[in-house]
Amino acid sequence: MSSKTGAKITSVRLASSLLGLATVFSIVVSLCPTSSQPAFSKDSDWAEDGVSEFNRSGKKIDEDGDPIEDDEPASPGQKPSKYSQNSLPQDDSYYRRSPSSPPKIGVPATSGSASESNDGADGSPAGLSSSPNKSSPDSPQQPGTSKPLEAKISTWSQGSTPGTPVGLDKKAMRLLQRAPLLASPRTITANAKAFQAWLDETHPGLRGKVARDEIIEVKGEWDDAQHTLHAFGLPCTRVSENKLGNLKLDKAKIIVVNCAGELSNDAIINLRRFVEMGGYLLTTDWALSGVVQRAFPGYVEWNGGYTEDTLVDAVAVDTEDAELFANTPPSAYWKLVKKSQLVKISRWGSVHVLARSRMLMREDPSGYGILAFLMEHGRGQVLHLVGHFDNNADMAFNTKLPDPAPGLNLSFRQAIAANFIARALGGIAPAAAAASAQELGSGEDEHPQPGD
Repeated sequence: MSSKTGAKITSVRLASSLLGLATVFSIVVSLCPTSSQPAFSKDSDWAEDGVSEFNRSGKKIDEDGDPIEDDEPASPGQKPSKYSQNSLPQDDSYYRRSPSSPPKIGVPATSGSASESNDGADGSPAGLSSSPNKSSPDSPQQPGTSKPLEAKISTWSQGSTPGTPVGLDKKAMRLLQRAPLLASPRTITANAKAFQAWLDETHPGLRGKVARDEIIEVKGEWDDAQHTLHAFGLPCTRVSENKLGNLKLDKAKIIVVNCAGELSNDAIINLRRFVEMGGYLLTTDWALSGVVQRAFPGYVEWNGGYTEDTLVDAVAVDTEDAELFANTPPSAYWKLVKKSQLVKISRWGSVHVLARSRMLMREDPSGYGILAFLMEHGRGQVLHLVGHFDNNADMAFNTKLPDPAPGLNLSFRQAIAANFIARALGGIAPAAAAASAQELGSGEDEHPQPGD
């Protein structure tokens, strides 16, 4: 074979190899996605529910492709991970706050900055969060630093909720985070002299001015408010649940309804009218669903959750109503009985949450751990306690107090309720006020008119 013939054969083989490589390359190119056809489309079957955002930066992006900065984790159901141990004041100025005028609670709070008054982060209903903040786009990545393709779960978020209740906003969350964790209290024997000394110091001269018919106590099955009222030196008139519907309340200033609060429809109507005219109502435990939810629908309701028979931490979270926290510490413990009803706020902006518990937040279906709230209806007010007003409900002697507040010989819950009662007794009975206004109006009509 000549050298020319061998060169031809080699050339043919080389050309065949190149043709084969070109064919393979064209097939590979045809199979690869182009810029007009992404590897994964939002409309493809692979993009399951909620998986719709892709980015290479490793950060969350919104529907416009802009990066999302993580907001401050302050949702109502979150459990604070760490609490400050050094938040107590160095003097006793906080513990000896003077009473002041009660706030108007029928409108949303406006104190503080706008970010504190209408925060949706921890004031929104459970499960909703604030709108994400948008930031400037990231700078282009340097070559060789790109990150793997990541799938992000799409989230829908609601803006800030107007009328966030006092006690559920960011200011309240900060109070919860900064409140110290106290040592468990030691059970003491409740002393009437100590109760009365506290009341005389906080509300001088009150005990000597109270008449029995100004405080009406509705007998209950589980709580015994009369026992605690007598410990404070406050007289009261006790009535049964079935007599409240026909009872004249013309001289009453405050009505205390014990747990369980199983009232007739006539009694519910009588209570509602009493509060509308300017009366005060104190309810405990199961009276949440039995009385408050029935007499004032749309404000609050029982969320279906129950408590255990235990002690939980209690933190004052309403910084606008100093009168109800007069002569009390900023935090203490709170005695809960087995199956106390937990609270859900239904009408945002119309309710003040007074006290909350970090320990209870873990078990509360609503995620707030509400222990006490204040609401306004008509010209009157309603205070509800999660738990009881009496010392205890599960011990052999009801003189045993398992949750004395720091520096006091009574409990935090009893002090708040006593301040509320003092507020009610400081006013005029609703029926008397209405009668006085009617007399003034009729007196004007009795003046002789020209020509008479």
